[in-house]
Amino acid sequence: MYKRQTYIELDKKDIDGLWKKQLKEYGKVEKDNGIFYVNIANVKNISSSPMKVISIVDKTSQGTMIWLAIDKGDTYIKKGESGYDEMKKILYDFGIMAYRNDVMEQLKKAEKAHAKALRNQERTVKTGENLSKSLTRNGEQKVKLEENLVKNGEQKVELEQNIEQNLADQKKAAEELEQMQKVVDDVKAKLHDIH
Repeated sequence: MYKRQTYIELDKKDIDGLWKKQLKEYGKVEKDNGIFYVNIANVKNISSSPMKVISIVDKTSQGTMIWLAIDKGDTYIKKGESGYDEMKKILYDFGIMAYRNDVMEQLKKAEKAHAKALRNQERTVKTGENLSKSLTRNGEQKVKLEENLVKNGEQKVELEQNIEQNLADQKKAAEELEQMQKVVDDVKAKLHDIH
């Protein structure tokens, strides 16, 4: 049996389901001892006649290897024969789609983390605004409540410390947001680089 293979630097568990879905486009997929079979496959870009497709998805130390063989009925498609380039294209197109799916998942996760960082920053800014308003009210109360001056002064010191802490928290939240934006931009760049 002559087979063609492609290597994909993604986990086998992610590739296995995607490849089975790809094979379903050609007909009913059966799996036996880790081998995929499409006994009556319609691969129109290779032949108008039904063929048999046999494929294995193997885990490797760096990713996944997909083996593909197509039986035209009397012989398997071999290098240099009609249909060989189309068989290579099936594997190539699948690899592009798998990488694209992986990058889209990375983008989804990065955008989710970015949104969380943004919500955190908004919360800390709102807390800062509330603390500032509290400090302003405190100053007004100080003028009106001379008899509680000592207690009021302690509250003022605490609020100022809280504002100082909040400013530090705002800075940290802004840095996290900037880091998450870089992650989103990097993942988008990966998506753009896939041809």
